[in-house]
Amino acid sequence: MSKIFSSTPSQLWDSVSTEYEDTSFNRKDNHYPANSFRYELILIFLKLKPKGKVLDAGCGPGLMTRLLQKEGWDVVACDYSQGMIETSRKRAREENLPDVYQKLSLSELGKLETKFDYVILNGVLPYLSPEEEPQVFSEIKKILKKDGFLIASHYNLYFDIFGLDRWSTDAIINEILEPAGLPKDQLTKAREKINSQLKKPDQVLDIEKTMKLEDPLSYKYKLEGFGFNEVDQAYYNLFYFPAKFEAEQDQKIREDLERKLSRDPKGLLLYRTFISFAKFQS
Repeated sequence: MSKIFSSTPSQLWDSVSTEYEDTSFNRKDNHYPANSFRYELILIFLKLKPKGKVLDAGCGPGLMTRLLQKEGWDVVACDYSQGMIETSRKRAREENLPDVYQKLSLSELGKLETKFDYVILNGVLPYLSPEEEPQVFSEIKKILKKDGFLIASHYNLYFDIFGLDRWSTDAIINEILEPAGLPKDQLTKAREKINSQLKKPDQVLDIEKTMKLEDPLSYKYKLEGFGFNEVDQAYYNLFYFPAKFEAEQDQKIREDLERKLSRDPKGLLLYRTFISFAKFQS
């Protein structure tokens, strides 16, 4: 996982490396297995493509890598967290799978000196600031074959609007109205009016925002600027209550809706994250 914000140093990922897979994928402590649905969507996409060489960049504990290896893919994996690399190697040994893991950040991908048919960035790009993205995309293009695929997940701008908390206000003001050119006095008034409708605007799921948001409706244009053509998109991590009421949702109902609506326009509001599948054009 790529270190950008001060709130996500490599030591943070080192500290959670041994439990991250169990909590995010395997329901430990009754956690919703959101990331398992992300992998499910990616595997469905890849099954329709010819097998080739894959880079799992920001591989975390290595689950995506191991799943692909078991299906016969040629995979290389990297992460900038030493703890994640050690966990990945340990789990690979336990499953008698090859050790394909390297300690490497996104800004160093060119050091791999090989070309890939697919580059997967699971939950990595949201930690990059806009100023750092051009360098990382440059590194990706050094190692991705022409007509190869970039598969990356992002935080959904519109989900924050559905949150009905202070992040809703920030999303509307900072990501929509201010970029559209609304005068400052009207921005202030809009913030006051929105907050007046929220009974508990400070009751949030995330205390601090450490990941940037992307607009799934316009993300294809951003990709075009980096030389990619988005060919597909899907949503995952569904909430049918606003995020601050996550614990009150029925998990069985939530999981049924998860698959049912993953490619439905309703996902703009109900899913916290989305996956972009894009082809490298130049």
